[in-house]
Amino acid sequence: MSKVLLVEDEPGLQRVVGDRLRAEGYDVAIVGTGVDAIERIESRAFGLVILDVMLPDLSGMEVCRQIREAGISVPILMLTALQDVEHRVEGLTGGADDYLGKPFAMLELLARIEALLRRAGASDVVQVGRAQVDRVATRVLRDDQEIDLSALQYQLLEYLIENKGTTVSREQLLRDVWGHKGQSNTRTVDVHVAALRRIIEQDSSNPKILVTVHGRGYRMDV
Repeated sequence: MSKVLLVEDEPGLQRVVGDRLRAEGYDVAIVGTGVDAIERIESRAFGLVILDVMLPDLSGMEVCRQIREAGISVPILMLTALQDVEHRVEGLTGGADDYLGKPFAMLELLARIEALLRRAGASDVVQVGRAQVDRVATRVLRDDQEIDLSALQYQLLEYLIENKGTTVSREQLLRDVWGHKGQSNTRTVDVHVAALRRIIEQDSSNPKILVTVHGRGYRMDV
């Protein structure tokens, strides 16, 4: 049974999310402030923290920052009604592992929780072609040299690793990685994929790891 801390000040969400997680077999603790969250995380080991950004005292961003500065590597899933790219990037670069906008479907929340828990139980370092991805330190090495990736590039790489062997469409990537809804320019995905290929492939013009599935999207074969 995984121990989950829900940090949310809205009573309705506390009740709905808490009850559903318990029904799914999780051991759930709930707090409504950032100060209480930090105290609980520092005093008890959790498998996952679900952290609302807008809290009545400290912001979720500040809670996340303090947790990471304390050396605590618990997976953090941030919840927020602020869905623009700048806030997503701020949360991810501040130490969050995933980001989910409000309102959200419960099934998606459960899927993201399961994915984060699988990732936490997986190997810390994954070999992806020429590169090594350190999923704890959130950095990428190639030939023992650290590669400078943007937050979105790293999130895209993590997403593709998490969904290895599965073809994901450009629209799916724009929705899950960029947070876009509706019609968006899929060329954005192609540009970022090309950048990743230059890092992980032996020959980026003839990719063997991050392959194109014509008419459908991309697949990571690792």
